[in-house]
Amino acid sequence: MSRRHCCSGSCRTRSDANGGVIVFELALFAVVFIVLGRRLRPAAAMTTGLTVLVPAVALVVIVANSVPVIGVGLLSALTGALPASIVFACTLAVLAVAALIWRRRSTATSSTPPRGDG
Repeated sequence: MSRRHCCSGSCRTRSDANGGVIVFELALFAVVFIVLGRRLRPAAAMTTGLTVLVPAVALVVIVANSVPVIGVGLLSALTGALPASIVFACTLAVLAVAALIWRRRSTATSSTPPRGDG
């Protein structure tokens, strides 16, 4: 029985070690930049940090878009397409309602004038 993991599709490998290597490389990259960043002047460190931030944000966007698709794919493999689609739709509905509630609360608190001390 073959097991699937995070790298099995994109890296075309069945080795569990590949996922660990990727996480290790990311951690090593972060440590190197932290150590090197401490030696830079503040302006240079800020510029370097902002330059590195651009691909990091792109990676987060790609992962954030992939997670629901992967989740629906796994759920549909286990339960079928219809239950997976229903769960996905309900999850989106709950997130939309939560966003509306959060928006109303933040709007209500920001429009309330500050009270004086008497």
